[in-house]
Amino acid sequence: MTDHDEWLDERRTELLLLLLRTRTSSASSLSETFADDDVPESLAALREAGFLRGDGPDLTPVPPGEALSRIAGSALAREREALDALDHLVRLLPTLSDAWDDGRAQRASHLQGEVLHGSAESLADRWYAVSEERPPADPGCSYGDIPFVRAQYRHQLDVVQATFEARGHGMKMLLPVDQMTDPDNREAVDAFAVAGIEMRVAANVPSYIYSDPGVMAGLPLTWGARLPADGIVLLYDPVLMEPVDQIFDRWWRAATPWPLVGSGWEPVMQLLGLSLADEQIAAILELGVRTVRRRISMAMEDAGVYSRFELGMHWAQQGHAAEGVPDPAAGEPLSPS
Repeated sequence: MTDHDEWLDERRTELLLLLLRTRTSSASSLSETFADDDVPESLAALREAGFLRGDGPDLTPVPPGEALSRIAGSALAREREALDALDHLVRLLPTLSDAWDDGRAQRASHLQGEVLHGSAESLADRWYAVSEERPPADPGCSYGDIPFVRAQYRHQLDVVQATFEARGHGMKMLLPVDQMTDPDNREAVDAFAVAGIEMRVAANVPSYIYSDPGVMAGLPLTWGARLPADGIVLLYDPVLMEPVDQIFDRWWRAATPWPLVGSGWEPVMQLLGLSLADEQIAAILELGVRTVRRRISMAMEDAGVYSRFELGMHWAQQGHAAEGVPDPAAGEPLSPS
């Protein structure tokens, strides 16, 4: 699949749904229903996206779950390539910094970054020291472990809030949504939001990252570490910070704001779009599983669709992020419970 989403416009979605329902085997038989559309171009886009098999004239739909799994796999592979490239760059940082210092010869050295080892507390102390010299502007962090964040921030939220007010900035925090099934985690994250931290949750938080564009960036010593427990690399040079900032920005834009917005079935849809099971959604929203399934049925009725797959397509067409497409693996229609 390409990086573009033109195949997901309204008419091509209708064409895909028709193919899935009728198993039409020939493009010519579609001409009456789609007389005003460029059917060959639309079919080519659906083939490229992975919803049709082969390159010949026969139309062979791919099961939706299989197609979306391949699309997700391709997206993750591209993400992995970008992250591997960043990891390689970070590993080269000491060598690059030495070369930079050699090139400056008689000039005063310029700090490009530093490697910090030690406990989470000592790392935080160093960050505060650096931040006095380089005041934060728009800092953001991704953590893969909410209990760690609770332990670090929950008891000092008054200090955090006072610091924001004194320095005139806020903070972004990205956390894994599956850990929100724990009531203690939810309580802490709600408290963070009240204190002025902008919170978002995602189905996957690949690694700890600290991003403050134009100020500094931070990475764990080992890519994929969920938190900066053993050490971090702090980057100060704009050229080195930019890839970290871009990755965090991508994760942030794809994530779901917390607290969830809307009422009725809307919060259920937001969590369903993050690949959570009905039981996990029920725990996070403090609802019964039957209530969750009933609200999904209400969403399907409101959208005029008959399966979770169609519901996900409709949800995406309404302008929600691609990550907001529910898992079609459970693609059978739901009846109210």
